[in-house]
Amino acid sequence: MRRIEYLVGKRDPQTLKVRDLMEDAVMTCSAQATAESVALKLCDGNFGSIPVIDDERQLLGLVSEFDLLQVMKQGRELRDVLVADIMTCNVDTVT
Repeated sequence: MRRIEYLVGKRDPQTLKVRDLMEDAVMTCSAQATAESVALKLCDGNFGSIPVIDDERQLLGLVSEFDLLQVMKQGRELRDVLVADIMTCNVDTVT
C-alpha cells in the first residue's frame, strides 16, 4: 500500500495537506538520461513517475510509466530514447 492510500483511508481527505502526502527524498533524473535508466529507477523504487530537473534543480517535466509504455508500444528501445524526448512538460505543481 502506498503512503497516500493509507493516509486517505485513515484521515478525512478535506483535512489533508500536501506536506502530509509528499515525499521528502524525491528521486529525480536529467533530461539527458535514457528511458531505460528511468525504467530501472521506477522499478527499484516502486514509483509511478520521476521528476525531470535541470542543473539548477528546476523542474522541467515528468516521466511516467505511461510515457515508457508508449515508447515500447512504438517498438523503440528504451536504451535509445532520451527522457527529453518523452517527458511530459508543463507539469502542474502546488506548494
